[in-house]
Amino acid sequence: MNVFGHVGLTLAVAYGADRLVRRPMADGSSGARVSRLDRLKERLLRPLDYRVVVVAALLADLIDKPLGFWLAPELVNHGTRSFAHTVVFAIALLIAATVATSTWTNRLLVVSLASAWHLVLDQMWRSREIALWPIYGWTFPIVGERAFSEYSGSYLSRLAEFYKEPWELAGAVVILLFVARIVFRRDIKAFIRSGSVG
Repeated sequence: MNVFGHVGLTLAVAYGADRLVRRPMADGSSGARVSRLDRLKERLLRPLDYRVVVVAALLADLIDKPLGFWLAPELVNHGTRSFAHTVVFAIALLIAATVATSTWTNRLLVVSLASAWHLVLDQMWRSREIALWPIYGWTFPIVGERAFSEYSGSYLSRLAEFYKEPWELAGAVVILLFVARIVFRRDIKAFIRSGSVG
């Protein structure tokens, strides 16, 4: 899946979860005695930072593509899906969210859930050797070495023809609606400052 699909569909899921789950729970919180569980609930129910959602939607690719092309191509057998496309990576992020300080709990939880969602959108169950690394061994599947220019050329042509793929088109529509909502509600400054959407 390309950028529009990842970002748009992740925004749709995050916005839906925010409206259907987080906001009703946050509105129902009581002002009575504050327990440890209440403090955790307060940290988790902070408003979503949609800037984090956008970056988290692409995090696996932002890590693995540079690894496969420039940073450690031999380590990942020139693959553009490696460490960040594994269940272990998503679980590690979830663990980090549970032990994080109060400021980062909500954001790291969003990153870990978006990372897991990225695996679903990329249909990683079709690449079990990568998704369930290191169960099938410590090495990643061998991918033929290819130049970045070759990869980027085919990627850009697929990106330009996003309308031919239903999930990419759906993602592009969600992004367009999301941007229109921010612009028409005049929330541009609030989005830039805090990532909030009214």
